Amino acid sequence: MDRTPPFPDAALTPDTPNGSNGWYNSAVTVTANSSDATSGLASQAISLDGSTWMPALTLSTDGVYTVQVSAKDNAGNTASATKTVKLDSTPPAAAFQVPAADGANGWYVNPVTVSVSGTDATSGVASQLVSLDGASWSSSLTLSEDGVSSVHGRVTDNAGNTTSITRTVPVDRTPPVPQAALDPASSDGANGWFVSPVTITADSSDVTSGIASQGVSLDGTNWKPAITLSTDGDYSVKVQAQDAAGNTASTTKTIHLDRTPPTAGFQAAPADGDNGWYVSPVTVSAVGTDATSGVARAQVSLDGSTWAPSLTLSADGVYTVQSRVTDRAGNATHSSQTFQIDSTPPVIGTPVLTGTTGQDLWYTSRVGVSAPATDATSGVASTQYSVDRGAWQTIAPTLPDGNHTVQIKVTDKAGNTSTASVSAHVDAIPPVSAFISPARGSTTQISGNGVVHLSGSSSDATSGVAEAQISLDGGTTWQPLPLGSGGAWSEDWNSLRENGTYTIEVRASDNAGNQEQHAKVTLVVGNQVPSASITPIWFDFAPASVSFKSGSLPIAGACITVADPSGRWPSAVFDYRGSNLPGRFAWLGKMGDGSIGYGGKYKVTVRVWDSLGNTGTASGWVIIPLPPARPTATVAAPAVIPPALTFQPPTQVPPTPIPIIPAKGKPVPVKAPVPRPAQTIVRGIDPISLWPALALGAFLAVLSASSFSNKKPLAYREL
Repeated sequence: MDRTPPFPDAALTPDTPNGSNGWYNSAVTVTANSSDATSGLASQAISLDGSTWMPALTLSTDGVYTVQVSAKDNAGNTASATKTVKLDSTPPAAAFQVPAADGANGWYVNPVTVSVSGTDATSGVASQLVSLDGASWSSSLTLSEDGVSSVHGRVTDNAGNTTSITRTVPVDRTPPVPQAALDPASSDGANGWFVSPVTITADSSDVTSGIASQGVSLDGTNWKPAITLSTDGDYSVKVQAQDAAGNTASTTKTIHLDRTPPTAGFQAAPADGDNGWYVSPVTVSAVGTDATSGVARAQVSLDGSTWAPSLTLSADGVYTVQSRVTDRAGNATHSSQTFQIDSTPPVIGTPVLTGTTGQDLWYTSRVGVSAPATDATSGVASTQYSVDRGAWQTIAPTLPDGNHTVQIKVTDKAGNTSTASVSAHVDAIPPVSAFISPARGSTTQISGNGVVHLSGSSSDATSGVAEAQISLDGGTTWQPLPLGSGGAWSEDWNSLRENGTYTIEVRASDNAGNQEQHAKVTLVVGNQVPSASITPIWFDFAPASVSFKSGSLPIAGACITVADPSGRWPSAVFDYRGSNLPGRFAWLGKMGDGSIGYGGKYKVTVRVWDSLGNTGTASGWVIIPLPPARPTATVAAPAVIPPALTFQPPTQVPPTPIPIIPAKGKPVPVKAPVPRPAQTIVRGIDPISLWPALALGAFLAVLSASSFSNKKPLAYREL
């Protein structure tokens, strides 16, 4: 008999929790392990859900399990029990609790507190600790020292599972050190000044996070890794650096740069002479300016070795003074200047007069004046002359007629002057003789015998007239000519002499020895008149012969006049020059008003004259033939003249001009007359070529009629 239920139980493998706080942290196998002391076990099993039973099961998933155990003994008694198994094999999750970096690039620039936090889904977190060295643990750490710290974190759950984590925490609370490197590394001038271009390069440092960026700037706005200064001046160069943590720092670097040498010059009183010359002692000192570092010292020297702030020059001469000016940066400028001293006036030699010497200390030409002058130091600048207290002039004067005193002033280049004077008596103009009657240079033509009264005067404005002479034979022989008051003179000349040209000359000499070019007049004695001749009678179709003959004087001109005895037209007048007299004269019937004369006889008068107006004349007749009247007797005419033919001359064709051939020279063309009005004339076939034949026929007809009727030719019948 077994009335006692079995004892339900389960065996665990591991048999005890291998974690903390009764927790397993690895898989657990649960096996039914019941017992029955009486009838023994008939069956046993375990189940997680009360439905599915099995002899054993393994728990590997984290969690808290209630395992049911059921047992049945052989008596049929049953019993059940539960067994709790806690399994947590998963370590907790761990994370550092660190505030966000307050610097750049994950750096902290202020103290930072670090802790760790964790979570555990099964057994829960038991502890959360941090440590710097892995030995000393605490719930949190505060990092305040610069550096990169490795922080350890550890989270443990209730099952004893532990999670360890590590991280670095960079802390850089110290700004970088801003610095700049210079090239040249130090000032290459004096007094901390640079005298060559300076390159400034950012060269900062940071011992913790390191330099992230750096630069230099002149204005605090434009930043560059490096800048080069080449312009003179005082510079405040800003240097700025930033470390990797974002800390920044800046500084200022002062650079003094003066690459420009100072100006160098001289200080002295203005030159008290001309052209930069001094005529008294002068004190010279050096001066200079420097716009950047300023002048340190200024000195002068004559020899380049002995230097002093100033020196005084007093002896005549040309000095080259050197100056040396140094600025505070050590730049030096040398210059030189010439100082000229001449306190001695120039020396004037004996003035020189150049000209032709005459009588009694007179010059008979314009006189040049010059003065040799020397100056040993500055040299002669100018020589000036003043004639008779007139204005000063630099051109050496040439003295005209008169008594002159010339002042000479020589100035050297320094302005020193010397003076001298010289006198000269000049009469370069010969005396002047002038005919009053007849006028000087005139030609007087005399016709007939008589006395010509010659009068005039001689004068000289400067030295005065000494004597006068007259020549009656053209300057071959001379005889004294008495002078009256004011230099007047007179002479009577008898023209009772042969025809011809006579030259009367007068000359005078002055007290200086000048003799004038002769004053003269020309007297022409002429009593023979010119004459002319011309053919007594001729027809207009052929020229007349003309000749001219001079009398005592050359022919001056001639005139030929053709006149209408009936007064119907104005006369035709032909003028000739004495040098162009004709040898023949042709007239084609044109009157003075251009009209063409009718047939008939016309008076031709030749007049010739000389320069005195003496004239000669000659005359002739020119005939324009008329048509012949029918004779009562038959007159044989040349067979070449057809008596029954009449011809109307064409008026549209002008006649050809007939040249007048003068006695000497080339032919002179005479204007052709305008054709006459139409006339009925007995002509040949060609009105131009038959003119000679017609004229000859007419002439023969006249002669024939005269022989039969003893009457005048028809050509005269109408006159």
